[in-house]
Amino acid sequence: MSAAVSSGTEISRLFLPARMQLSLHSSTRDDVLFELINCVPAMARNMELKQQLHRALVERENLCCTVVGRGIAIPHTRGQIAGAAPGPIVVFGRHQEGLQYCQNDPRPIFLFFLLLAPDIYQHLQTLARLTRLLRDEPLREELLTASSPEEVIEAITNTETRVLAAAG
Repeated sequence: MSAAVSSGTEISRLFLPARMQLSLHSSTRDDVLFELINCVPAMARNMELKQQLHRALVERENLCCTVVGRGIAIPHTRGQIAGAAPGPIVVFGRHQEGLQYCQNDPRPIFLFFLLLAPDIYQHLQTLARLTRLLRDEPLREELLTASSPEEVIEAITNTETRVLAAAG
């Protein structure tokens, strides 16, 4: 189920249990990116597409690291590979020990949100909504302790409802 992220669409609808990995175990950024890519069902069996996406993500990270602070990274890329998605896709991953993600930044990253979108508009809309939600400290704490994908989705849904109600 993919939904375009329009002004009335909840970002929580983009989070699916099949697109989550609550126990990332890799010790390097590049390996974590592969773990996240493997959670994209459409790419699970297409090694060539996975490698192309991985190269694009690594190039993007080398250009400018996608860490947004507070132990969070939102790896993303634009272009043909990300455009292969029929709609916005968010893959959530959590690393229990934390991982040094940026070469020049020793702070560990615990929460990862791989973002793919078919066009620039959906890419920017999804990125903006996601970063707005992730400013919420209680949500970040819930994401760090959730024991199941369903708990992750519930935390995101509840926070989104609260944030939208406060804004509107």
